[in-house]
Amino acid sequence: VAAPDLAVCGPLARCAEDLALAMGVLVAPEPLDRPGWKIDLRKPSKHALSDSDAARPDFVTKLGHVTYLNLLNCIMSAGLPPEEYARVQARAAKIDPSDLSDEAVTLRAAALNHRQWLGANNYREGLRSAWREFFDEWDILICPQTATPAFEHDHSQLAERRLNVDGDDQPYFQQIFWAGLTTVSYLPSTVFPTGASRTGLPIGLQAVGAEYDDLITIDFARLLAQEIGGFQPPPAYVGGDGR
Repeated sequence: VAAPDLAVCGPLARCAEDLALAMGVLVAPEPLDRPGWKIDLRKPSKHALSDSDAARPDFVTKLGHVTYLNLLNCIMSAGLPPEEYARVQARAAKIDPSDLSDEAVTLRAAALNHRQWLGANNYREGLRSAWREFFDEWDILICPQTATPAFEHDHSQLAERRLNVDGDDQPYFQQIFWAGLTTVSYLPSTVFPTGASRTGLPIGLQAVGAEYDDLITIDFARLLAQEIGGFQPPPAYVGGDGR
């Protein structure tokens, strides 16, 4: 079975050193690629944190997000039964092509034909080129991983769910914006803790690097932990019986 596009698997660990150890064990070519492929990830060359600066890659983030939604949701709809897929196609055909809301893009993406998928994939190649130029000059990009800390469970219909971001209600799946911006271009990302919110919930950011620079983003998290502290165990829960 072919590996699906945008499928991301990565280890979780309490420290960057364990992440680096896991990468050495887990990373290998796909079985059909092994005769000709060799994994040779770049090793970290920086040994200390230096002054931060501000820079952004040269593309419109909204269009990067749209590209991610297009490529993601055509995968998600691939297993729909024929009758359900036909209903999705009929609904998508009624949407204004200029509507770039998440809801409209997601529905159209579920009915993409191969020609349209190729267009989205070509745009992704442009994103990869823009990121390559960015990382020719910069080592690491730091940005959010999610827009909010942990939130209460919501068991309502997905289309009805909302998230509050800085006092503004946003669609539930807007939460994937930052993760999608890096995933769509095959960039490695290491999420590191930065402390707790005012309500005591954990907050993390992601260190993003150039393609195949996984070990460099992990080592950045290691260096940062030496400055601001790393994983802190949550307080132990004590039940009503004292256990």
